[in-house]
Amino acid sequence: MDKKLGERAKCPMDKKLGERAKCPMDKKLGERAKCPMDKKLGERAKCPMDKRMKIRFSSGTPCPLGATVLADGINFAVFSRNATAVYLELFHDATDASPWSSVQLDPERNRTGDVWHIFAHRLRHGQLYGFRVDGPYAPLDGHRFNVNKLLSDPYARAVSGRYDLTHDAPYGYQRRAALADLSFSTLDSAAHTVKSVAIASSPIDWEDDRKPRRALRDTVIYECHLKGFTAHPSSAVSSPGTYLGIIDKIRS
Repeated sequence: MDKKLGERAKCPMDKKLGERAKCPMDKKLGERAKCPMDKKLGERAKCPMDKRMKIRFSSGTPCPLGATVLADGINFAVFSRNATAVYLELFHDATDASPWSSVQLDPERNRTGDVWHIFAHRLRHGQLYGFRVDGPYAPLDGHRFNVNKLLSDPYARAVSGRYDLTHDAPYGYQRRAALADLSFSTLDSAAHTVKSVAIASSPIDWEDDRKPRRALRDTVIYECHLKGFTAHPSSAVSSPGTYLGIIDKIRS
């Protein structure tokens, strides 16, 4: 391969002697290799669970309630006795106005008693989601179903984002209407509310903790509101209205 005896063998990938071998993914020498999932250099890699990728759904199970992360996907289960339709929506980010996947649950396959359930294959820990639930809108009868509103899972272990209550969208009614909270809002709330987060269970390390071995007859159960218990300045804790405030009270 050499023109002259003693010249080092050139790599077929080199244009010039001493030039580093270029990666086929590079457009320019020194440019980082682009991920095939990127549209633009520097854009974050998109999750394979994209709109162009179809997730397989199956019937799932009614127990346990909430999002249960398993090895091959996530089981979603939520209670609603009076719903006529339930939708599961999946999101990439807490600020997303639209889901990357939405599926309507089949009342024949995805409902057991008053629990609606579905299993989404390939989903993993950390997946953002929410529900839309349709049904009667009769406020005077206690029914306020509104499919335009993205609902957080009442059994979710975590949420992401915030409620933007300065906007009209999170409300199920038209705040400026003559009927006030008896009116019906058609605004989509997805961009102005929190998303639920599917959290995988992990075993608790109890370390050297031991049972108190106290008889029930000698036990006092005290229930309190976490924030209200130490929120007032008279509590004299370092972090009022928080878990740390409760700890300060226990230790004092």
